[in-house]
Amino acid sequence: MEQRNNHYGRNQPVLPAETIREEFMFNQNSDLGASLFKTWTDEQRREEIGRLVTGYRNGVPIGILCKMAETIAGSPERAREHLAALMSLEERQAAIEKEPDSMQAAVRPFLL
Repeated sequence: MEQRNNHYGRNQPVLPAETIREEFMFNQNSDLGASLFKTWTDEQRREEIGRLVTGYRNGVPIGILCKMAETIAGSPERAREHLAALMSLEERQAAIEKEPDSMQAAVRPFLL
């Protein structure tokens, strides 16, 4: 595994981006602000998920988009509805296809 100096001058292992994405996607222990999002209206949720979609288009990993959309929407089903309204089918399919197989399985339920 690659090592790199951190800001303290110590060597630390550098995790591959795929490992970080997968760990973030499947770490169910973090609240991610879910308690706050429960107080929001559907309109507020759609706006916030829309901001995440813009972030995805500017480089945010699709796994983070899907996980945050689920947290904001309150369920995978509602996240899928929001994402379908905010992204074209072609864009969603392209997002799935460019991911490795392990991530495709995780994000496909949110996007199709």
